[in-house]
Amino acid sequence: MLIEHTTKRPNGSIHSIGGVKYHFEPTADGAHVAEVETPAHIQRFLSIPSFTVYDPNAPVEPVVQAAPVAPAATTDAPTGDEGDEDAPTPLEDAPDEVLDQLYEDAYGKKPHHKVKRDKIIDMIRKAPAKEAE
Repeated sequence: MLIEHTTKRPNGSIHSIGGVKYHFEPTADGAHVAEVETPAHIQRFLSIPSFTVYDPNAPVEPVVQAAPVAPAATTDAPTGDEGDEDAPTPLEDAPDEVLDQLYEDAYGKKPHHKVKRDKIIDMIRKAPAKEAE
């Protein structure tokens, strides 16, 4: 599936999930897209507001250049503070395998088998931001 990163940077941007690097490269129409085939990776990208499913027939919007980001900037991961607190967020809907992989990506090891699902989600949200490679 082609995923579009709506934040435009010169020469695109590279993002990693589970050790797989995705290069969101500019296309002829100005969109920055990457082919993502792993279902868990697709779900993760689409849970972040700046990533969408690429639609080549969508109307072309003016390109807005991203401002430089200082190191240790906030992460693109949803915090749960967006909107209604009772509404489920994508992490609550994610399968355990996806949560385990996100935790492992953030902390370098799988969560302890006795840690409850809600705690894993909370720890993923509080994980230190990683810079894109």
